[in-house]
Amino acid sequence: MSAKAIQIAKDIDVCRCKGNWLAIPELARRYKKHNPDGTVLEQTILAEASLINSVQATHSTVSFREDTPHQVTLPPRLSSQLKSVQLQLNAALQTADHGTSMDRKRENSWLQLSWLVLIMKQESMTRHWRE
Repeated sequence: MSAKAIQIAKDIDVCRCKGNWLAIPELARRYKKHNPDGTVLEQTILAEASLINSVQATHSTVSFREDTPHQVTLPPRLSSQLKSVQLQLNAALQTADHGTSMDRKRENSWLQLSWLVLIMKQESMTRHWRE
């Protein structure tokens, strides 16, 4: 991997830690440009950014101001928006990169896929609780 790709990977980690999700797509594009074998990381971070953006957009539209002890507002379900994220992560898992840190990248994809499954299960339980 080139020195430029290593620096971009570090920049990606900084953006993830600081929650700068708007910068991720451009960094992912640049990372893939400087590391053609970096498809797994590219797809994984794009899926993660999509997931975070979906959660933030959905939760920012919910107002809890009218809540009372007898009426509690629940955030809307995310399952329809998260299907595309799930497909991105599955594609990343099936990609055959040839880098030395392939196992670590795949583990990251699995971790994020697990997180997505957890969110979807929580929404399923919330839906059941509402009914």
